[in-house]
Amino acid sequence: MINLDLIGGILGLILTVMVFSYLAGDNFFFRVALTLLIGVGAGYTAALLVQKVLLPHLIQPLLNGKGPSFYLSLFSCFFILLLLSSFFGNVRHLARIPLALMMGTLAAVSLYGLARGTLAPQILALVNRFSPVVLYQENQPEWLAIVKAAAMLLGVISVLLYFDRHRLPQQGGKSYSSLSEGLSEVGQVFIGISFGAIFAGVFATALIALLGRIGWVQTLMMGWLGY
Repeated sequence: MINLDLIGGILGLILTVMVFSYLAGDNFFFRVALTLLIGVGAGYTAALLVQKVLLPHLIQPLLNGKGPSFYLSLFSCFFILLLLSSFFGNVRHLARIPLALMMGTLAAVSLYGLARGTLAPQILALVNRFSPVVLYQENQPEWLAIVKAAAMLLGVISVLLYFDRHRLPQQGGKSYSSLSEGLSEVGQVFIGISFGAIFAGVFATALIALLGRIGWVQTLMMGWLGY
């Protein structure tokens, strides 16, 4: 009887060693592992799209032949045909219609999500920092909260000034005051701190994943050796 756990463990160990072989430089084994990763990911994504999107939302409504879903599927098939026209030179321009609709929809959804999910919460968080409930406790100023609120306001203003200053190298001879110049330099410090924190988070995540994989290999080897 085939032991699937044993086969899976052996394959996982081999692939792990192939990935770790990149420490010795780019080589054939690392490229094979990377190709397998990309291929499996692409295959899984394609299968998921077919199972979760195409079959229930395109094929099944067409087979039912009634209801709003049927006409929506016909509409989708029409745009799919327009996309396929890009392979034919004389009607290639028709493919721009569904592409323009798709890009416009994605841009609108992205802007709405950015405004509602990122911009608005950040503005509200900044405004709430200056709430008297936060800045005062028992009619006494809460100096730590005041410092945090001032730091947040300084960071927002200085970062905005930094991007406005560096938007174009030469913008019609536009000049800045010494205060704006100094605040833009402070904004550069805030940006550096932000990117440093992001890098530290990514590095910590990668390190945790590495330690987890090493622990998995250790557990697997100890199990094979009977410990």
